[in-house]
Amino acid sequence: MTDEEESNLDESLEILLLAYIASLSKAALKTQMSSSLEAVSELNSVRESVGLDPVKIPAQKLSKESIISAANYEKLLKDRGGSYVVERVENTEKRVFKPWLKSLKSDTRESVLQIMKSAKDEGWTSEKIDAEFRKLEEFAVKKRARIAAFAETRNMQYEAQMRTWSYGGLEYVQRHSAHKPGTCGVCADLDRQVFRLGEQPDLSHFGCLCWYSCYINKDAKY
Repeated sequence: MTDEEESNLDESLEILLLAYIASLSKAALKTQMSSSLEAVSELNSVRESVGLDPVKIPAQKLSKESIISAANYEKLLKDRGGSYVVERVENTEKRVFKPWLKSLKSDTRESVLQIMKSAKDEGWTSEKIDAEFRKLEEFAVKKRARIAAFAETRNMQYEAQMRTWSYGGLEYVQRHSAHKPGTCGVCADLDRQVFRLGEQPDLSHFGCLCWYSCYINKDAKY
């Protein structure tokens, strides 16, 4: 491959990657906004059950915070080529950064090179070459973006949920395990534990089905 072809390939991959990142950022924004509204509803439902008045959090504030969060997420993807995930570390869970977009770019580059090689070896027409590149772009931007967004959805939901509950004055949250075959020891040990909001272990390692709920002591004064 000539230097010019290498340059054109790198430029094309960068454009594709930016479109992919934009898709993820858009999905993150929608997830955070919907999760914030659900968190308000859940908080007020629990407050009502213990005889407390509902809290009012302006939708404008929730929307603004979701926009800021999605923008920070997009910046992280662009600047560092990945995002944070939660991994099990001994008897706890820890957030770690994974540069997974860099490997995606490498994989996509290999796919492009394979298309170019096949086109040369098999004498493809320009129409067939264009069609194959369109398939690759559609997979990367539309299908793969949805897969990645789904994989990170729980992180987005968790972040929006905890942020919203904090605005609503909630002091404690309770952790719950799904109690399914294969549930790890970390999750099992954390089941039903109550944490001060802001001090709870992160959600969630790969495959984790745990969740948090509002915890309000009915004798407490809020």
